[in-house]
Amino acid sequence: MNKDRFDTKNVAEWMNPFAVTKAVDFTDKEIKANWVDWPQHGGFATWLNVKSPTPRIIVGGKGTGRTHLMRHFSAPVQAIRSDTVPLDQVVDDGILGIYVLCSGLNSSRFRGRGQNDETWEAVFSHYMDVWLAQAALDAFSTIATSDPLARDVEASIAAEIAGYIDFDDRRKVSHSLDAIQDELFAIQREMDRVINDAALTPERPIHFTLTSNPAELVFGVPEAIRKHYQPLENVLFLYLIDELENFAESQQRYVNSLIREKRPGTSFMVGVRTYGLRTYATLTPGEENRRGSEFDEIRQDRKYTSRRGRRRYADFCDRVVARRLTEHGLMDEFRVTRLKGQLDAFFETAGRDHVERLVSERFAPDERPHLLQLRQDLGRHWAATTDEVDQIVGAVAVESSPLLEKVNILFVYRAWRRGRDLTAEAGDIARGRVMGSRRRTVNLADYQKTVLEYYGSDLQAQLYRDLGRSPVYAGMREFIAMSHGLPRNLLVTLKNIYRWAAFSGERPFRSGKISLEAQRLGVLEAAEWFFRDAKPMGTDGDNVHDAIGRLGDMFRMLRFSTKPVESSLASFSADLTSCSRRARAIIELAEQWALLVRVDGGQKERNSGLAEAKFELNRLLSPRWDLPTARRGAIRLSAIEVNAIFDPEHAIDFSQVVDVRLRRMNPPFGRGRRDRGPVQGALKIAE
Repeated sequence: MNKDRFDTKNVAEWMNPFAVTKAVDFTDKEIKANWVDWPQHGGFATWLNVKSPTPRIIVGGKGTGRTHLMRHFSAPVQAIRSDTVPLDQVVDDGILGIYVLCSGLNSSRFRGRGQNDETWEAVFSHYMDVWLAQAALDAFSTIATSDPLARDVEASIAAEIAGYIDFDDRRKVSHSLDAIQDELFAIQREMDRVINDAALTPERPIHFTLTSNPAELVFGVPEAIRKHYQPLENVLFLYLIDELENFAESQQRYVNSLIREKRPGTSFMVGVRTYGLRTYATLTPGEENRRGSEFDEIRQDRKYTSRRGRRRYADFCDRVVARRLTEHGLMDEFRVTRLKGQLDAFFETAGRDHVERLVSERFAPDERPHLLQLRQDLGRHWAATTDEVDQIVGAVAVESSPLLEKVNILFVYRAWRRGRDLTAEAGDIARGRVMGSRRRTVNLADYQKTVLEYYGSDLQAQLYRDLGRSPVYAGMREFIAMSHGLPRNLLVTLKNIYRWAAFSGERPFRSGKISLEAQRLGVLEAAEWFFRDAKPMGTDGDNVHDAIGRLGDMFRMLRFSTKPVESSLASFSADLTSCSRRARAIIELAEQWALLVRVDGGQKERNSGLAEAKFELNRLLSPRWDLPTARRGAIRLSAIEVNAIFDPEHAIDFSQVVDVRLRRMNPPFGRGRRDRGPVQGALKIAE
């Protein structure tokens, strides 16, 4: 048995550095240890403008790193980030971070149970006021431990806070913050009891006393502290409200009301997944918060995938991976210089010659599947004689390079689609020439280079398919591209790759390169995980998954056609206004769950020049359908095609719609068997 193989005696050494992919599973110390800042001046603090009094809503898909980011600015992590005392860190940051996780509230308790919506609205608002006030006092307590409060200062703060609450005996709490905390906790416990009892006795109305005015505690606690505790008088109290998607629409209106009514010295940063932002309305009828006025909206994943942000995002991902490896002792303390090369060196990669070597080893030169397919197509659809077939196949054959054979065969299929004389085309290829894009012959080698630049990955993918294999997805650059602005997707991919490599007896990130096979298995597992994980609930989720499945199937069939219409195809554009309402709704859901990624600016329609919506299939899904990760081409879908893919009522038309497209890309390209006459026009690379 291989002594380096993973076994129970070596668990510590082989611990997967990417095992934890969700920041909610980290302790505060682990949040600090795994923190990586955005690679620009000022980092995330500048990008998010954390000191701004204007509230911010951070919107993005699952896995953007939003929770890690927000917890980094929370008081418990601020306290351990300090090289000296926690208070100094808070003053230096200019904020005191008050972090709360909406999922911890179990907000479904505040609905139904025989009570009307107005009752629950009042109960939920009061409960949140008490909850947030406790969180603010906890944050202050975490920081103030390094600088114990003078009795008179604590008494002043406590007395002011006590003034916001209807206590039976105000004297018991007006001198001590601990007493205030105890009383707030008691109020919350009593509310919990009444709310939970409502599930057992829905016929009884909920009854308890509201102990403070709406939002008074949320703003009053920070005001009291800033007023009486001099070190924090110029520090912004920042409520970090994470996972807002766990709140119903009526509950989100409460948060929106806080944003609208915020007071000086207090602000909000709200984290929410794209699909979970349900409303901008407030509790006041007719009032709605507006971007750029009541709040700023930050689209985190769009920043990562923007034209300007891509390079920084790749740098950021490199640093995230290096930090994980460093924390697990798999890298020396990483340095930014040459970091990209260091990480790339851990993975085996496959160049163009890899698939060519596999094809050459498996098939005799005259038995290569692409040559046999060409023979079959010519004999079946072109009414060619045996001599003509031999002449054409002989002209395209390049024994030393199966990939160049594929390029030459593509020239033949293009000429066929144009109605040109294929024997004449074969003669030109044999003489080292080919018809160029301006009705003139050009040097074959130069034209081959151009086609390989555009279609190289697609032709390699077709060679892999001939071998019964999927295309190779390997290397850090590939995995970063596949994460598509969601760092968690990168971590999940590497977690699976690490596990497969260790299972196979490799020593990932320790010695040797991680094999192509371990990378292949890890990537496929990550793609399947994402397809399952990024799914809305209920019937809508099934419809979205079915639609994405049809889209992926269509892209795969187009990519593996004999004459692909676009290079590296996994994008589409369409005039959505002409599509069915149901199709538009499914596309919107797919975008909210990051299965589709909208391309900023869209794409101009050729005839009208008007910009149309453009979407990419999320790149982590590429291995599921053997699609490319580097995107170039996009197809324009008609309204009929969009409906057949995305509208479940029109899904029955999908096979016919795809068949119509494929007829233009596979022999006989819509021509009759004896339709062999030339037509006007030159070959175009874009065809």
